[in-house]
Amino acid sequence: MEPKRDALMAFGFFFAVFYFGHAQPVRGADASPLARIIEGAKKEGTVTVQISPSSHTAQSMKRLAKEIEKRYKVALDIQFSPTERMAVELSKALMEHKVGSAPTYDLMSLSVPNIVRGIEAGIYEKVEWQPLLDKETPPEVILGKPGTPYHGHGLVSYTAHRGLMYNPKRIPPESVPKTLAELADPRWKGKVGIHNYPRVWAEVAFVSGKEKVLSALGAIMRNKAIQGAYADLQKRYLLEEIWLAHSGSQYFQEARMKGVPAEWESLELSDIAHYVVSVRTRARHPNAAKLVAIYLASPQGTKIHVEEAGAGNVNYSGNYENGIAVHDRKQGLPQFAWDHPGRMEFVISKKAEQWEKEIERIFKGGY
Repeated sequence: MEPKRDALMAFGFFFAVFYFGHAQPVRGADASPLARIIEGAKKEGTVTVQISPSSHTAQSMKRLAKEIEKRYKVALDIQFSPTERMAVELSKALMEHKVGSAPTYDLMSLSVPNIVRGIEAGIYEKVEWQPLLDKETPPEVILGKPGTPYHGHGLVSYTAHRGLMYNPKRIPPESVPKTLAELADPRWKGKVGIHNYPRVWAEVAFVSGKEKVLSALGAIMRNKAIQGAYADLQKRYLLEEIWLAHSGSQYFQEARMKGVPAEWESLELSDIAHYVVSVRTRARHPNAAKLVAIYLASPQGTKIHVEEAGAGNVNYSGNYENGIAVHDRKQGLPQFAWDHPGRMEFVISKKAEQWEKEIERIFKGGY
């Protein structure tokens, strides 16, 4: 019996060696794409994020890290910096790529026009996102339609309408301007704030007509409008120095969160800006960056954006962004989103650059 038992034990030993030596790698190779990302993120342990909107704080990033750990069992040290000027952040990233230095940020959050410019320069990684997304996350969050040059280079983490927020204590709803040109009415002299981003106004001119938009901007500036970045206008609005601000809807929501009266009016079109998180080419922590990206684009990530930074997402019901879109549709306003025919091609065209220069001259007093 002893020889037979020894033979069985020997067979069992060699079988175990063969199984664990050969079967385990197969299991690893067969692991789901998300499982591989999770394992990679565990090894990396940290991630650098340039986050927008700029109202995000250390507290909201702690919440993000805590929820990611609960969901994926990955503890991440999220090192972040808020986005102040997206065009400036893009320029820095382009310079890093040009000189071949390691990216400052593993994950960047910018508007679609800035992301598209970065894609053209090769600074963002193309990712097969669909297998990584939670089942509750709609495929519409993936940037670009399949087959287009921009498909897969990022995920929409939040959206913002561009239009007019106003103080209902100062202006009754029936008196609120309904068109851009109405902001030049003398009764709003010194009480209107208008953002001075040439790139954004060039996009509006693309769909509404160049002469119409540039003429309206010139008239608004002659009416002594207050110009500035979104954040600058927000400060003036919260102090009630201005009663109307042509801005982004996330600032409208922020005002309400701070207890300052605010209502919203889309002017002539439902202009939706999409803000995308994209993984940098040669990122130091690419797996952790992808994990943060898929979470920010999920329903749970949207909740963090809304509750911590006042940023909604038109792709999900139950938040103010979706509410604005529904209201605009009822008003019959045409929608102007990132997938509007020709929009993405326009923002990287020579024509757009020329229009931006003309718009910049208006804001510098050349009206």
